[in-house]
Amino acid sequence: MVVTYADSQHALAGTGPGGSRHTVVVSGAVAGAAAQVKEKIRRIAATKLEASERDLAFRDGGVSVRARPSAPKTLDGQIIGGTIQGLGTALYEHCLYDERGRVRNETFEYYHLPSSMDVPTITVGHQETPSPYTPYGIKGAGEGGRMLTPAILSAAIEDALSPHDVRITSLPITAEKIVEWVATASA
Repeated sequence: MVVTYADSQHALAGTGPGGSRHTVVVSGAVAGAAAQVKEKIRRIAATKLEASERDLAFRDGGVSVRARPSAPKTLDGQIIGGTIQGLGTALYEHCLYDERGRVRNETFEYYHLPSSMDVPTITVGHQETPSPYTPYGIKGAGEGGRMLTPAILSAAIEDALSPHDVRITSLPITAEKIVEWVATASA
């Protein structure tokens, strides 16, 4: 792009005063050109940042990625998978050892991992909050289900057993343990 300034030797014939008309015409042309440049920048930045064009925002003279899941289906899978792992920790998974310290349930036949038959339907929702500490507000999200599910289930079961004054202090929470806790509390 070359910008030249008009002078009396190179200018077109004048049509009289028209500053306000000039502003209207030129500002529209500049706005249109700027919008085209902005879209081109958006396409290039999306490629360079490996992001969707709709996830890019122009701020403070630059391009940034909005705080929204970059791969929502992948994120949902991580959250659901983590929640299922948390269910396994809370309700099923436990290593059993013999008197010599050898694992007694070393195969999946005896070490129960939750399957689709053990898991309820899980619906995932997102509350998008960008991290103020990382570039582009990026943060991890897959661990929440894995870390919180055992605590949430323990609290819920403890609440349900509150008439028996049961305190849950170990995992997994099995049906056999619940029966034992209630029987001990009732004795």
